[in-house]
Amino acid sequence: MSYCSHTTTADVDLGALAFNYHQLRRFVSPRVKFLAVVKADAYGHGALPVSKKLEELGADFLGVARVQEGVELRNGGITKPILVLSGVYQEEVEEVLTYKLTPLVYRLEVAEALSAAAGKKGRKIPLHIKIDTGMGRIGVLAEEAPAFADRVRKLENVEIEGVASHLSTADEGDSFFAEEQLERFTHTIEEMKRMTIDPPLRHIANSAALVNLPAAHCNVVRPGIMLYGS
Repeated sequence: MSYCSHTTTADVDLGALAFNYHQLRRFVSPRVKFLAVVKADAYGHGALPVSKKLEELGADFLGVARVQEGVELRNGGITKPILVLSGVYQEEVEEVLTYKLTPLVYRLEVAEALSAAAGKKGRKIPLHIKIDTGMGRIGVLAEEAPAFADRVRKLENVEIEGVASHLSTADEGDSFFAEEQLERFTHTIEEMKRMTIDPPLRHIANSAALVNLPAAHCNVVRPGIMLYGS
């Protein structure tokens, strides 16, 4: 009996990654920080070598979907801030602190658990609040976000470092809904400022918005798939 097996390999060109990074940087002000998304094994390209290259290129932050992805990067020697973009569960709080990950938070009980665990270690933990401006996936509803942020800031051992949202249609020809989401995001931030809550980092621009919607750049952009040539 004979059989034939086929092995498929993919060669990842880190030079091409660097080229894409520099092209995207051209679209934003030098004052805007760069959060490079490396979730899902850097979209299948190898999260650790890609992250090392992005760190070398000057990316300000790296973004992962899950805590375990962040742990793997830390164990691989990555030192840049790592944001866990899909949020964290209460049982993951210790890992978040141990590996110095920055969680996106949209549930008060998670923020409380983070504060309690950080307090036991005698430190504060930075977090970003995720606002649902219309994607309908995860996040605090925009109209509820200022009150949520007010409750979070009263927790002793957390620091609201940023606020974030996600555009659902920025890659479509009609930008109407993306602009509506951006307006909602901006309005929510203004409402928070009226309550003297002013997180220093604000991000909503994914790959498509980085190119198509300059008003969404805020002071952090968050490209993912476009870094890899899509």
